[in-house]
Amino acid sequence: QWNCPMQKRSSGINAEYGGILFVYAYIAPIIYFSSYIKQSLAVAECRNMSLSFLLCLIVAGFSTFVAADSEFEGLGDGTGNNGDGCSSGQVILNGDCTSCNKGLYASKETNTCEACPYDTYNNKLGSPNCTACPDGTTTLYIGSNDQSDCTSNAKCKIPETEFAIYMNGADNVLIPVGERVAGGTEIVFKCNQKDFVVKSMTSDYLNIFCTVTTATELPTLCEMDPSINMCDIPGNEELEGCRESNDEDNSEAIQMKSNPVTIMVTMVTTATILSLW
Repeated sequence: QWNCPMQKRSSGINAEYGGILFVYAYIAPIIYFSSYIKQSLAVAECRNMSLSFLLCLIVAGFSTFVAADSEFEGLGDGTGNNGDGCSSGQVILNGDCTSCNKGLYASKETNTCEACPYDTYNNKLGSPNCTACPDGTTTLYIGSNDQSDCTSNAKCKIPETEFAIYMNGADNVLIPVGERVAGGTEIVFKCNQKDFVVKSMTSDYLNIFCTVTTATELPTLCEMDPSINMCDIPGNEELEGCRESNDEDNSEAIQMKSNPVTIMVTMVTTATILSLW
């Protein structure tokens, strides 16, 4: 008499615990990996349970919280992540987090590894920024990867030029505008336009040894060779100044040719002066 009710009750308990295990084994993973329907799905499943509805909701809510927390992990919360899942010294390359090399820093704005600018260096792998050189020193180039690149011998900074370029005197390699040059280096200022010469000179190039003095006096301008008449250069006939000059010459020639009276008077006057002479 007493076995049947107990067996029936035991079967009910097993069914209830089986429902809880079903939630843990099947429903909770589904909730965890569903982005926006976790809570509604959990409630719908829990309503099918007879006894453990409240417990089921607690489990589902906890799973939802964990999943949501994982989605927003790293949004500038002090973990070192910047919202893309990578550390602050990494960028996304081919879908993977990649650390930037020495001499570079990770730019989150462009998602690229950028070269350290002048006056800075980076000697660490995977760094979000560069380190400033000690006071009184600078770097000769961008992308420096060690403090030893910081020097006090960067005497010359290549200025912007007009009709000219700067080259290294040792190998004739172009030196970009803004680059630094070490003291004692021979640099060449060269006009890159035909018939142009260094301002106030007659040559189209100028050899300079970089010193503290020359650093503040580096030339920037080439000008048209003063000894050359621009209007005599083939192709310049139609230039505004040259065209006006040609028009004036043609106008005088036409006027003399079209006024025979003036010519006759001039000839008579000349003949009279010679006869009296």
